[in-house]
Order: sequence, then C-alpha cells, then structure tokens
Amino acid sequence: MPRPAVRPVVGWVGLLLGIAAAIPGVPALVPVFGIRPWHMLVGAALVLALMQCARGTMSALRITVLDVVVVVYVLASVLVEYTNSSDLGFAFDPVSAITPLFYVVGYLAARLIIASRPDARTFLVAFALPAFPAGVLSVLQLGSPAFSLLVLRIAPGPALSERIVDGRLIRATGFVGHWTGLGFYFCTALAAACAALLLSPRGERRITLPVGAALIGSVFGALSSLTLSVLATVTLIALVTLAVFGIRLGRVLALGAVALVCYLQFGDYLDERFSQQTAYRPEYLPGWVPNTIAYRWKIWTQQTIPAIEERMWTGWGTNLYTGSWRPRQLVWGSPESQWFGTAVASGVVVAVLLGLVLICALGYLLVGVRSAEGSWKAPLAALLIAALIASLTVPAFSNRGLPIGLWVVFGVVLAVWEVSRRDHGVRVECGSPVTAGEGPRGESAVAR
Repeated sequence: MPRPAVRPVVGWVGLLLGIAAAIPGVPALVPVFGIRPWHMLVGAALVLALMQCARGTMSALRITVLDVVVVVYVLASVLVEYTNSSDLGFAFDPVSAITPLFYVVGYLAARLIIASRPDARTFLVAFALPAFPAGVLSVLQLGSPAFSLLVLRIAPGPALSERIVDGRLIRATGFVGHWTGLGFYFCTALAAACAALLLSPRGERRITLPVGAALIGSVFGALSSLTLSVLATVTLIALVTLAVFGIRLGRVLALGAVALVCYLQFGDYLDERFSQQTAYRPEYLPGWVPNTIAYRWKIWTQQTIPAIEERMWTGWGTNLYTGSWRPRQLVWGSPESQWFGTAVASGVVVAVLLGLVLICALGYLLVGVRSAEGSWKAPLAALLIAALIASLTVPAFSNRGLPIGLWVVFGVVLAVWEVSRRDHGVRVECGSPVTAGEGPRGESAVAR
C-alpha cells in the first residue's frame, strides 16, 4: 500500500494546484508586483512538496527531453520579450515574461510529491475536485447579467463586460476571465478525473463521490462556456475514457442520459451558438465555408500575418493587444490562432519551440497508452490532441484556462513514468533509495 503519511500531503498539493487552475483570472492582490493568487498557490504547492520530500528527491529526478525543451523555450521567450521592450519602448514586465515558469512550478510539484500510482490517483482526484464549485458558479452565470456582474468584480473579463452592455448572449467566464479559457480549464479537470478513475485496478473501478462531483462539475462547467472547441474536447475525452473503461450497454445509456440532460439544460444556448458559428458571410469566402472559419481567415490574412512579417523573429511583445505600440493593422483583439498569436507576440522561433514542447509532452502521453498499465493516460492524451487541433483557431496554450492544469497533468505523467523506471531498478522515496525487490522494512515493492 502507499505510504500513509504521504497520501494526505499528496492530496493537499493536488488541491492547491486545482484551485490555482480554477482562479487564474483573479487579479493581483498587490497590483504593483503583479503576483496573482494562482501564482501564490502554485508556489505554496511546490513548497509543500519540497517539505515532504526534501531529502534528496530533487537529485533523484531524471532530466528528460521535455525538461530541456521547456528550459530553452522559457529562456527564448524571456530574451525575446526583453529585446522587444528595448526596441519598441515598453516597460519590461518580468511577471508576464516568466509566466511559463509558473506553469513549470506546478509541473515540478506534481513530479516531486507523487511516488506511486495510488499517489497519482489521489493527486488527480484532489486536483479535479475544485471543478465542482467552479462548475456550479459557471452554470449560475450563464445567461445572467446580474450574476455575471458579481463574478466580474472578482475576475474581470472585458469581453463579457462588453456583452452585458450590448445585450448579447452571456457566456460563463468564471474566475478565469474568459469563456474559452474557462472551458479548457474544465477540460483539464475532466481529463484528470477520468485518468484518476482509470488508475484504479480494473476490478475496483467505480465512481466515488469526489470523482463523480468532479466529473459533473467539469461537464456542466464546460458546457456553460458555450465554446464549440471545448464541447468537442469534452466529447473526445468522454468517448476515449468510455472506450478504455469498457463499452457496455449500461454505460452507453448512462452517457446518453447525461448528454440528454445537458441538452435539455443548455439546448437553447447551444442552438444560438451553432447558428452564430455556421452563419455565412458572403464577402469573405465561398458559401460552404462556415462563419467560424471565414471571419478568422479575414483576420489572419489582413491583420495577423502582415504584422508577423514586419517583425518575424522577435514579434511585438506578449502584451501587444493592450499596448500603445500595437500595430495599426491589428484591429481585432485576438490573433484567433495559437501559432499566429505566438509568432506575432514572440516571433516564429519561439512559436516553433512551443510546438516542440507540446510534441515532446504528447510523446510521453502516448508511450504505452495501449497497454493495461498506461491506458490511464488516454484521457490526458485526448485532451492534448484536442487542444492541439483547437489551437489552430484558438490561442489555447497561452490563455489562462488550459496551461496551468495541462502542465500539472504533464507532471503527473512524468512522475508515474519515473516510478515505473525505478520499479525496475533502484526506487527512491523521498530521498531513501530502495531496491525494487525490498522496501524500507523488508516488504516487497510489489506489495507496496
């Protein structure tokens, strides 16, 4: 069995990171420093993990290809941002420049505290649990200007504020600050809850109350964002999990019942969103091209790509869409693509490095995913694959909703991978080397 003394700490670290992932839109308590509550929460999670495993665990961690590529990506991002601040005359914002490091802090905390598969399950359940209160909040916000105004006092969202003024459809933003980011946060929580369910031994897989709460909160919260790419991601994660869990008539009917309840609750909103996204604008492209692609095509060709061509290697800075140095052709407030967005902000080299980071992470997610031991990673792999597809038209990996949780689950995957390697040689538990065949008190490592 897992170490009883560590299991509660594993849960607390997971819970801190889960709350951090749910509230990135809450602004800094002391604006002059720019440190948001989620920054403090991931820092606290790392400190707690280090306190539990201070005696040599850091030296026991293997440096992976993903670690190396991440370091290169972060250094390149900071260097380019500093260069842009000098060239374009804006103040260098160190917090914005090192934001990817805060993602890595959560990743490292997960790798430090998880030392067994049961630890990983405990961690993932705790991480996903905040999705339930966040989901309740989001459902209450959907379509309600009055409740949304209360939420905006805690987590401002300019896009939602404009919708309230204009009388347009109110989409949930939660404590993330934007509906797309909120939706993808719920996708990370859903994937984590599904992975936790699959980490249980086959004969013991059942939906406990915490896992069920996380699943319900994640699904309804994601739907309240009314974002089509998010709905597609939720569907993919659910189908992949069902395929791994085992397709049986009762489970298919249960999934269908959930879908029916969701449609009865959100059907009118979803119908309106589908109508908006499939409407045709004849001045852009041929009639068969839906509006969701047509308007983006116009933005890319007339605004984003010309801006990239002007500063191809360094871009215009991460805050260009709110800065006075913003190129005149960037009329629309979003690049509507992760890759065009990274290129226009930080140059094509940083965009390529981000792609390499995600490809390396996907490699770890897919290794052994078809085996009985590795099948638990399938929902997480589905999350990343869906996010990569969505990133063609949505800046998914640089918004506030997806990256925090995504890097945390990367850390869980790497931690379990390290556990598997140690089980074939020397296993280190919080700095105490243990052979694969014998535990600290002589018990079998398999029994543990």
